[in-house]
Amino acid sequence: MKQSFAPARPVTPVLRGVLVAVVLFASLVLAACSTVRFAYNNVDALVRFMASDYVEFDTAQYEQFKLRLAGLHEWHRAQELPVYVALLRTAGDKVGRGLTADDVAWAISELRIRYRTLSARAAEDAAPLLAQLSDAQIADLEKNFAELNRKYSRDRLEGDQQKLRRKRAEQLQGYFRDWTGKLSDDQEARIERFADDFGHLTALRFEDRKRWQGQALALLRAERKSPQFAAHLAALFTRPEEGRSAEYIAAQARYESGLAGLVVDIDRTLTQEQRVAAVRRMHHYADEFAALAGQRAVARPS
Repeated sequence: MKQSFAPARPVTPVLRGVLVAVVLFASLVLAACSTVRFAYNNVDALVRFMASDYVEFDTAQYEQFKLRLAGLHEWHRAQELPVYVALLRTAGDKVGRGLTADDVAWAISELRIRYRTLSARAAEDAAPLLAQLSDAQIADLEKNFAELNRKYSRDRLEGDQQKLRRKRAEQLQGYFRDWTGKLSDDQEARIERFADDFGHLTALRFEDRKRWQGQALALLRAERKSPQFAAHLAALFTRPEEGRSAEYIAAQARYESGLAGLVVDIDRTLTQEQRVAAVRRMHHYADEFAALAGQRAVARPS
């Protein structure tokens, strides 16, 4: 018997997307403060649901997947959430004082460290399970990658370019609005200009997404039974930039520099009300994560 689920929305490739999504709560909490603890405590079920977009486990694999995911979740609760608490409180203090480009560079660096820490642990937990995938499951995974890539292209690259441009700008404006509340017309215009300047990155990211998927499939096919598999899987997780095109690396560096400039520019135009809202939101999340870190493991339905 195999476990199957209704399809979920596409995310990053399975090796990262399924297990790294244990921190999906970091995005979910922006939607409504009341969902923070619920989303985090139930993220295992959400990740299992999302996994069906990529691979269909047999019964034994699925049970192992649940156990490993639960272990990763509890490790994250005990080890990573306290770090997030400290980072959010420090970030709140920085926003309260007014941001500099160095502050934004610090935030990007810290986020990258936390992502790679989680990725390394996820790879360690995932390797024994992924080593059990059959040739047929890997072939299905490749087909699912292709289908999700077609959807990605339809949604983000094809069709009315003016609508896609507006969608990118609105999405980025929404991220800022989640923290500051209503934006002024000038603030929205500044964010829209940034989104326009880096709209070409979507195509480069898509090509890099496919490149990473190809590396993942090649690794599974060639090395999943070898003693080096876990180490090579960890490298794939934690050093995704290896193998990237020089064009994409340069564009990503320009993007991060431009993003730092955007954040500082918006910070300089914040009203007192917007700044207070952003600081209050950060400290609220810090308090929520601190409470979650102190909770015992919750019972999970089978």
